[in-house]
Amino acid sequence: MQQTSTTALIIALGILVDDAIVIGDVIQVGIDNGMSGDESAFKGIKKLFVPVFTSTLIIVCAFSPLLTIPGAVGEFLRTLPQVVMICVTCSYLSALFVTPAMSSLAFRKSKNTNKESKVRKMFHRLLTYGLKNKKTIIMSAIGVFVISMGLIKTLGMQFFPHADKDLIYIDISNEKVEDINNTSSLVKQVENILKKNTTTAKNYTWNSECKR
Repeated sequence: MQQTSTTALIIALGILVDDAIVIGDVIQVGIDNGMSGDESAFKGIKKLFVPVFTSTLIIVCAFSPLLTIPGAVGEFLRTLPQVVMICVTCSYLSALFVTPAMSSLAFRKSKNTNKESKVRKMFHRLLTYGLKNKKTIIMSAIGVFVISMGLIKTLGMQFFPHADKDLIYIDISNEKVEDINNTSSLVKQVENILKKNTTTAKNYTWNSECKR
Protein backbone atom coordinates (compact mmCIF):
# COMPACT_ATOMS: atom_id res chain seq x y z
CA MET A 1 0.00 0.00 0.00
CA GLN A 2 2.85 2.37 0.82
CA GLN A 3 4.44 1.72 -2.57
CA THR A 4 1.13 2.41 -4.30
CA SER A 5 0.68 5.64 -2.34
CA THR A 6 4.21 6.72 -3.25
CA THR A 7 3.49 5.98 -6.92
CA ALA A 8 0.31 8.04 -6.69
CA LEU A 9 2.23 10.96 -5.18
CA ILE A 10 4.78 10.80 -8.01
CA ILE A 11 1.94 10.84 -10.55
CA ALA A 12 0.29 13.76 -8.76
CA LEU A 13 3.49 15.84 -8.46
CA GLY A 14 3.22 17.25 -11.95
CA ILE A 15 -0.49 17.94 -11.52
CA LEU A 16 -0.17 19.57 -8.11
CA VAL A 17 1.68 22.66 -9.31
CA ASP A 18 -0.37 23.27 -12.47
CA ASP A 19 -3.24 25.17 -10.83
CA ALA A 20 -0.94 27.43 -8.83
CA ILE A 21 1.24 28.15 -11.90
CA VAL A 22 -1.72 29.08 -14.10
CA ILE A 23 -3.36 31.33 -11.51
CA GLY A 24 -0.03 32.87 -10.48
CA ASP A 25 0.79 33.65 -14.11
CA VAL A 26 -2.53 35.42 -14.67
CA ILE A 27 -2.03 37.47 -11.51
CA GLN A 28 1.49 38.45 -12.65
CA VAL A 29 0.15 39.53 -16.07
CA GLY A 30 -2.44 41.71 -14.35
CA ILE A 31 0.22 43.36 -12.18
CA ASP A 32 2.40 43.93 -15.27
CA ASN A 33 -0.58 45.66 -16.90
CA GLY A 34 -0.80 48.15 -14.05
CA MET A 35 -3.29 46.55 -11.67
CA SER A 36 -2.74 46.39 -7.94
CA GLY A 37 -1.92 43.03 -6.36
CA ASP A 38 -5.37 42.65 -4.79
CA GLU A 39 -7.22 43.64 -7.95
CA SER A 40 -5.14 41.34 -10.13
CA ALA A 41 -5.61 38.42 -7.72
CA PHE A 42 -9.39 38.94 -7.59
CA LYS A 43 -9.75 39.20 -11.38
CA GLY A 44 -7.42 36.23 -11.91
CA ILE A 45 -9.52 34.00 -9.64
CA LYS A 46 -12.73 35.23 -11.26
CA LYS A 47 -11.32 34.45 -14.70
CA LEU A 48 -9.90 30.99 -13.94
CA PHE A 49 -12.29 29.65 -11.29
CA VAL A 50 -14.32 27.55 -13.74
CA PRO A 51 -11.48 26.37 -16.07
CA VAL A 52 -9.28 25.21 -13.17
CA PHE A 53 -12.26 23.53 -11.50
CA THR A 54 -13.07 21.74 -14.76
CA SER A 55 -9.52 20.44 -15.15
CA THR A 56 -9.54 19.21 -11.54
CA LEU A 57 -12.90 17.51 -12.06
CA ILE A 58 -11.61 15.76 -15.20
CA ILE A 59 -8.63 14.35 -13.31
CA VAL A 60 -10.88 13.13 -10.47
CA CYS A 61 -13.26 11.49 -12.96
CA ALA A 62 -10.34 9.89 -14.81
CA PHE A 63 -9.05 8.16 -11.68
CA SER A 64 -12.42 7.36 -10.06
CA PRO A 65 -13.03 4.15 -12.09
CA LEU A 66 -10.03 2.59 -10.33
CA LEU A 67 -12.06 2.72 -7.11
CA THR A 68 -14.58 0.26 -8.59
CA ILE A 69 -12.10 -2.54 -9.35
CA PRO A 70 -13.16 -5.59 -7.31
CA GLY A 71 -11.08 -8.20 -5.52
CA ALA A 72 -7.47 -8.19 -4.40
CA VAL A 73 -6.36 -6.08 -7.37
CA GLY A 74 -8.87 -3.40 -6.39
CA GLU A 75 -7.67 -3.42 -2.80
CA PHE A 76 -4.07 -3.06 -3.95
CA LEU A 77 -4.77 -0.20 -6.37
CA ARG A 78 -7.37 1.66 -4.31
CA THR A 79 -4.89 3.94 -2.56
CA LEU A 80 -3.55 5.19 -5.91
CA PRO A 81 -6.74 6.98 -7.06
CA GLN A 82 -7.51 8.04 -3.50
CA VAL A 83 -4.15 9.80 -3.08
CA VAL A 84 -4.29 11.41 -6.54
CA MET A 85 -7.87 12.65 -6.05
CA ILE A 86 -7.11 14.07 -2.60
CA CYS A 87 -3.92 15.75 -3.86
CA VAL A 88 -5.53 17.45 -6.88
CA THR A 89 -8.48 18.61 -4.76
CA CYS A 90 -6.14 20.12 -2.17
CA SER A 91 -4.10 21.66 -4.98
CA TYR A 92 -7.23 23.29 -6.39
CA LEU A 93 -8.25 24.71 -3.01
CA SER A 94 -4.70 25.94 -2.39
CA ALA A 95 -4.53 27.61 -5.81
CA LEU A 96 -7.91 29.19 -5.18
CA PHE A 97 -7.21 30.67 -1.74
CA VAL A 98 -3.51 30.50 -0.82
CA THR A 99 -1.87 31.35 -4.17
CA PRO A 100 -3.80 34.62 -4.76
CA ALA A 101 -3.14 35.83 -1.22
CA MET A 102 0.60 35.16 -1.45
CA SER A 103 0.84 36.48 -5.02
CA SER A 104 -0.84 39.79 -4.17
CA LEU A 105 1.74 40.35 -1.43
CA ALA A 106 4.88 39.01 -3.11
CA PHE A 107 4.49 39.74 -6.84
CA ARG A 108 5.93 42.92 -8.31
CA LYS A 109 5.81 44.40 -11.77
CA SER A 110 8.21 42.56 -14.07
CA LYS A 111 11.04 44.26 -15.91
CA ASN A 112 11.36 44.14 -19.72
CA THR A 113 7.84 42.80 -20.11
CA ASN A 114 7.82 43.75 -23.80
CA LYS A 115 10.74 41.48 -24.62
CA GLU A 116 9.54 38.16 -26.04
CA SER A 117 11.56 34.97 -25.89
CA LYS A 118 11.91 32.53 -28.79
CA VAL A 119 9.58 30.08 -27.08
CA ARG A 120 6.94 32.77 -26.62
CA LYS A 121 7.25 33.84 -30.26
CA MET A 122 6.90 30.24 -31.44
CA PHE A 123 3.88 29.70 -29.19
CA HIS A 124 2.35 32.94 -30.48
CA ARG A 125 2.72 31.77 -34.08
CA LEU A 126 1.16 28.39 -33.29
CA LEU A 127 -1.68 30.02 -31.38
CA THR A 128 -2.32 32.46 -34.22
CA TYR A 129 -2.42 29.60 -36.72
CA GLY A 130 -4.81 27.65 -34.50
CA LEU A 131 -7.18 30.60 -34.12
CA LYS A 132 -7.16 31.26 -37.87
CA ASN A 133 -7.81 27.59 -38.70
CA LYS A 134 -10.30 26.61 -36.00
CA LYS A 135 -12.20 24.09 -38.12
CA THR A 136 -9.01 22.29 -39.16
CA ILE A 137 -7.76 22.06 -35.57
CA ILE A 138 -11.13 20.87 -34.23
CA MET A 139 -11.55 18.27 -36.98
CA SER A 140 -7.99 17.04 -36.42
CA ALA A 141 -8.66 16.66 -32.69
CA ILE A 142 -11.90 14.77 -33.38
CA GLY A 143 -10.07 12.56 -35.88
CA VAL A 144 -7.36 11.69 -33.36
CA PHE A 145 -10.05 10.91 -30.77
CA VAL A 146 -11.96 8.62 -33.16
CA ILE A 147 -8.77 6.79 -34.15
CA SER A 148 -7.85 6.38 -30.48
CA MET A 149 -11.28 4.92 -29.70
CA GLY A 150 -10.85 2.48 -32.58
CA LEU A 151 -7.44 1.39 -31.31
CA ILE A 152 -8.86 0.61 -27.86
CA LYS A 153 -10.30 -2.64 -29.24
CA THR A 154 -6.82 -3.81 -30.19
CA LEU A 155 -5.45 -3.28 -26.68
CA GLY A 156 -5.75 -5.88 -23.96
CA MET A 157 -6.32 -5.05 -20.32
CA GLN A 158 -3.82 -6.37 -17.81
CA PHE A 159 -3.27 -4.73 -14.44
CA PHE A 160 -0.14 -6.72 -13.61
CA PRO A 161 1.75 -7.48 -16.86
CA HIS A 162 4.41 -10.15 -16.88
CA ALA A 163 7.92 -8.89 -16.26
CA ASP A 164 11.30 -10.54 -16.71
CA LYS A 165 12.56 -11.67 -13.31
CA ASP A 166 15.30 -13.97 -12.12
CA LEU A 167 12.71 -16.15 -10.36
CA ILE A 168 11.16 -19.45 -11.42
CA TYR A 169 8.05 -20.90 -9.81
CA ILE A 170 7.56 -24.66 -10.05
CA ASP A 171 4.22 -26.18 -9.04
CA ILE A 172 4.29 -29.92 -8.37
CA SER A 173 1.02 -31.86 -8.17
CA ASN A 174 0.90 -35.39 -6.81
CA GLU A 175 -1.74 -37.92 -7.85
CA LYS A 176 -1.76 -39.18 -4.26
CA VAL A 177 -3.31 -36.03 -2.84
CA GLU A 178 -3.45 -37.32 0.74
CA ASP A 179 0.13 -38.59 0.89
CA ILE A 180 2.31 -35.72 2.10
CA ASN A 181 5.35 -37.97 2.39
CA ASN A 182 5.15 -38.96 -1.26
CA THR A 183 4.79 -35.31 -2.24
CA SER A 184 7.82 -34.41 -0.14
CA SER A 185 9.78 -37.12 -1.93
CA LEU A 186 8.88 -35.63 -5.33
CA VAL A 187 9.84 -32.17 -4.13
CA LYS A 188 13.17 -33.53 -2.88
CA GLN A 189 13.93 -34.95 -6.32
CA VAL A 190 13.26 -31.58 -7.93
CA GLU A 191 15.48 -29.90 -5.33
CA ASN A 192 18.34 -32.26 -6.16
CA ILE A 193 18.00 -31.43 -9.85
CA LEU A 194 18.05 -27.71 -9.09
CA LYS A 195 21.13 -28.05 -6.88
CA LYS A 196 23.03 -29.62 -9.78
CA ASN A 197 22.30 -26.50 -11.83
CA THR A 198 25.13 -24.05 -11.09
CA THR A 199 23.05 -21.05 -12.25
CA THR A 200 20.53 -21.57 -9.46
CA ALA A 201 21.42 -19.38 -6.47
CA LYS A 202 18.77 -20.45 -3.96
CA ASN A 203 15.63 -22.52 -3.86
CA TYR A 204 12.73 -22.60 -1.43
CA THR A 205 10.03 -25.26 -1.12
CA TRP A 206 6.60 -25.48 0.45
CA ASN A 207 4.60 -28.67 0.86
CA SER A 208 0.88 -28.89 1.47
CA GLU A 209 -1.58 -31.73 1.86
CA CYS A 210 -5.08 -31.83 0.40
CA LYS A 211 -7.64 -33.76 2.42
CA ARG A 212 -10.95 -34.92 0.99
